[in-house]
Amino acid sequence: MKIFIYAVSKESFTYYEKAFTEFENRIQHYCKLECVLLNPKTNNSLSVEEIKKLETTFLLRQLPSKDAFFFFLDENGERFTTMSFTNFVQRQMQSGVKNLCFCIGGRYGWDAEQIKGFNKIRLSDFVLPHQLARLILTEQLYRVFTIVNHQNYHH
Repeated sequence: MKIFIYAVSKESFTYYEKAFTEFENRIQHYCKLECVLLNPKTNNSLSVEEIKKLETTFLLRQLPSKDAFFFFLDENGERFTTMSFTNFVQRQMQSGVKNLCFCIGGRYGWDAEQIKGFNKIRLSDFVLPHQLARLILTEQLYRVFTIVNHQNYHH
């Protein structure tokens, strides 16, 4: 299985990138992980709704068309505990899903109409900047693999 993280991103902070790279490298021992940062060109004169539509459309065009299971990180998504998230990822690994794709929206989030049929998860009750959401997601994925492999990372 390969894990993709797609993130709508216009800026990057080195302190997030350093931590993200650390967990990305750790995950590579268990599976392939690829982070795809997307920067759709938007105009400041557009409304929030227009920006959300444009960014969502742009991201949807980048996603693999087959053999993938998609999750959109969304403040209204399903809540997981670490263990329920571990069980979910483990089920996907056992089911033969080739690509597990997590999608992180831009500063205004998603166009709800365009992601209506997709699965949605929430990382927190707080709204997070995409860089921090990407870091938290990556750390949790690393935690999942250490739990599945009975390694001493998760308490």
